[in-house]
Amino acid sequence: MNEHKEQLCVAHATEILGDKWTPKLVLALSQGCSGFCAMQDESGINPRTLSMRLAKLESMGIVDKNNEKYILTKKGLDLVPILEAMAAWGNKHYAGKNDK
Repeated sequence: MNEHKEQLCVAHATEILGDKWTPKLVLALSQGCSGFCAMQDESGINPRTLSMRLAKLESMGIVDKNNEKYILTKKGLDLVPILEAMAAWGNKHYAGKNDK
């Protein structure tokens, strides 16, 4: 893959994962949290923001809504290893340390 294409792909992934709530929502969904109220409790997002974020993720093909439950699509499930790697990196480099 050429450098320019890699930069575009990273930019696209950042569009999806770069907002404040998406990583938390994707992880919550991957761990079985699927109802609106449960996701609100798990993430601490206010209902209006949660509703907008879920609608955006649905329009991007990251989640599907089925009988008032939200599930990750294949595209959404492909984000989970990325988030797990980010968590491992954060744990390795920042866990228990004060940010300065």
